[in-house]
Amino acid sequence: MPPRISQFVHTKVPDEPLVQDATYRFDPADRRFIDEQIRGIQQLLAQGAFGSTALRGAETSDRLVQAVAATPGWYVACGFRFNAAQSNGVRVFQATVIASTSALQVRCRLVRADTSQEVSGSLLTFAAPVNALEQTLVTSNLSSVLVDGQHYQIQVECTGGASPGDFAILRSAGVYAN
Repeated sequence: MPPRISQFVHTKVPDEPLVQDATYRFDPADRRFIDEQIRGIQQLLAQGAFGSTALRGAETSDRLVQAVAATPGWYVACGFRFNAAQSNGVRVFQATVIASTSALQVRCRLVRADTSQEVSGSLLTFAAPVNALEQTLVTSNLSSVLVDGQHYQIQVECTGGASPGDFAILRSAGVYAN
């Protein structure tokens, strides 16, 4: 069977149902397909809830983050120049992660590149984001603390790693506005 690709993610047209008998066993390709559908729905819900779209350049996805034993272990996922003219209204930072084990702690934040200071109110801490279960967190309104024309970084940290095989995946992260 050729790999299934979710049309919903790209076109917002519902995918055809998977019809199988009772003995059918899901394989990794099926799991990826279902995960793709879930991400598409989450993105649609986030856009609907906030009436939002990602600010140009202020979004990243599918970044592998190796776990470290203890903080600090910040990894720069992307950088962008904030342009307040792209939109008016509420601006929020949102991230979605998965971790290889529930023993890990994953944190995401925005950092102002010129001062290396964390943007107030931007820290997202994920509690036990266990394997195959994505977690999404959203900050409150950051409009008053983001400065037009300044460069920012999206950073992620995965701590508590006891073995070289411990990791997290930053499924998506971005600054969104309505």
